[in-house]
Amino acid sequence: MNSRLINSIMGFCIVFLLVGCTANTEGTKDTPKSDDIIYSQEYTKELKAIEKNMLENPEVFHETSNKNYKISATVNLSVQDGVERMVYEIFVKDPKIKLEDLKMSFNLNPDMLQRLNTSNIFESNVLNDAPLTISTDSETTGASLFRAFLLDKSKLDKETLNLYKDMFVKISYEIDEKVHQDFFKLQATPSEEIQTYLKEASSENQNK
Repeated sequence: MNSRLINSIMGFCIVFLLVGCTANTEGTKDTPKSDDIIYSQEYTKELKAIEKNMLENPEVFHETSNKNYKISATVNLSVQDGVERMVYEIFVKDPKIKLEDLKMSFNLNPDMLQRLNTSNIFESNVLNDAPLTISTDSETTGASLFRAFLLDKSKLDKETLNLYKDMFVKISYEIDEKVHQDFFKLQATPSEEIQTYLKEASSENQNK
């Protein structure tokens, strides 16, 4: 993967029943890979589309699935080697029609930026090398995108409990060569572990 994936913050796209591969295109420190330039443009384009609508057109964000597929989101706690992370994941599944060149992106509530150990709260699968297609009559019937954020208990307060489930999502795809774009404001379903962790951390900080 490329250098935009920051330190230990991880973002991945998982395709149900299908695993993709990443090509290794040569580049140098002074001459970026051509793919990197394209990725950077696409990545920025996705982020700006979500942020612009959050500020100027919040009404475009729907809260339920549409007629072409189902969408949902979760947020969980991950603890590995003593490192605690909050893992966000969106799922696109049960397509009613073939969805080609499926792109998935999400941004958290902007106020979560100061509550997580990260320089950005955005993730997208436009970094994938190969276009993604899902349909009911193929092995790939759904896809998910997730990212894990490093946690710092000292940054978590009571307001975190009102913010952390918000996810602003952009889904784009082609049907018969026509591009469709959908925007959602989802409430991620939290695991019991992350709920307990956040409540305890915010309570501890309030009592300090």
